[in-house]
Amino acid sequence: AMAQTFNIIEFLSGLTNFIFDKAVLNRVALDNEVADIKEYSELTEEKRDMCKASLLETVVFGAYQTASTTSEHGSYKLSVGAQTVTSKMLESIKSELRRIYKKYGLDEKMEALDETDGGLKWINENDTDY
Repeated sequence: AMAQTFNIIEFLSGLTNFIFDKAVLNRVALDNEVADIKEYSELTEEKRDMCKASLLETVVFGAYQTASTTSEHGSYKLSVGAQTVTSKMLESIKSELRRIYKKYGLDEKMEALDETDGGLKWINENDTDY
């Protein structure tokens, strides 16, 4: 039987429920130094967790950077590609990130994540006090 070829980009695209474009998946693979991995067995649990965290961070921190965010009655939606992320989904993403950060003692990342808890604020480009 032919050995199943392992494709890290395909693997990453299946790690979360979100659809990321190839550029994001490639960046995550490079950032986490897994771009050259040819077999699933070479992926440590920590590498998998870090890749997952990177993808989820893209969703969370993207929420604070994209203009495709609509705010309505205190809840908000954000589009990641063609998908909509609700505030409820964002909370579960954050708790997953906290779990990963705690597991590896990533305090700085935890702090950065905590700073996003003040709710989503529209950033007015003419406003200098953010």
